[in-house]
Amino acid sequence: MKKIRYILPLVVLLASLLFASLALADNGPHSQDKMSDPEHCTLCHRSHSSAGPGLLRESQNLAAFCYTCHGRDRSGAATNVQDGRYSNGEGLRGGGFEQAVMDPGLTGTPSSKKVTSAHSVDSSLVRAWGGGDISSTPDYGNLIALDCTSCHNPHGNGTYRMLRPRPKGMFNEENAEPVVVPDEDSPTYTITYDETTHYRDTSYVPENLDKWCAQCHTRYLAGPEAGHTPSGDAIFNFRHPTEGLPGGCLACHVAHGTTATVGEYGGAVNLPDGTSGGGASDSRLLHTDGRGVCLQCHSASSLTQN
Repeated sequence: MKKIRYILPLVVLLASLLFASLALADNGPHSQDKMSDPEHCTLCHRSHSSAGPGLLRESQNLAAFCYTCHGRDRSGAATNVQDGRYSNGEGLRGGGFEQAVMDPGLTGTPSSKKVTSAHSVDSSLVRAWGGGDISSTPDYGNLIALDCTSCHNPHGNGTYRMLRPRPKGMFNEENAEPVVVPDEDSPTYTITYDETTHYRDTSYVPENLDKWCAQCHTRYLAGPEAGHTPSGDAIFNFRHPTEGLPGGCLACHVAHGTTATVGEYGGAVNLPDGTSGGGASDSRLLHTDGRGVCLQCHSASSLTQN
């Protein structure tokens, strides 16, 4: 009986350490060191009584399944990507898929609002604008059925945010050279707001994230002279430089979803296929209102001096 008395506190301690690691450790239960312990498999899978494909324990669509840990009713994860907030209430750097805690007006006070644009995670077919090679005939990009695992490896792979070196459904997926994005030593998931930096601090962004994003948005990867040199593409001819840009794509965009709104002119800009702009709902993952991302690099005073 004495042995049992000592064993029970040990079990409780180990359980508490497990759930603490789910909330705090980088990559949580998905990280590679956890995969050597098959006990962690039962968090998501059932061997003979699974309700969903892939032996998942529930039959929900994949995004809803991921939300059981990473949603508003989450348990075991500090990152609520459904509402774009961390467990302490602060906004996630990637925004959110349904709501997001952001400050797109650069007021210094973030607030939670419904997103105006977001990457799709419901497995419906969406256009990967710019996907594909330079083409002299109009080609807007290939169609992809996105879900959470299109970009992330749920079993962990030691990369930044568990990003797949080759996202599922990307252009030329089978033959493309993989882009491995290095992980952070001390990961930080939330945005720090103050009167000067807001979204301008992209020091946390890995150097090659631009190349990773370009695996789906191929023709958006453009060098320093791309704004003055034609690419020869029928649609994506002159392009804003992205290759080597500090922060890469995240200098202007968020990864999941944004609450930013656009003005009269920005909301009227057509999509690459000529479809009319959708007004405020056409924020295109930009993290600042009214295309304010432009002024984060190009100040108004500098534009009027030449």
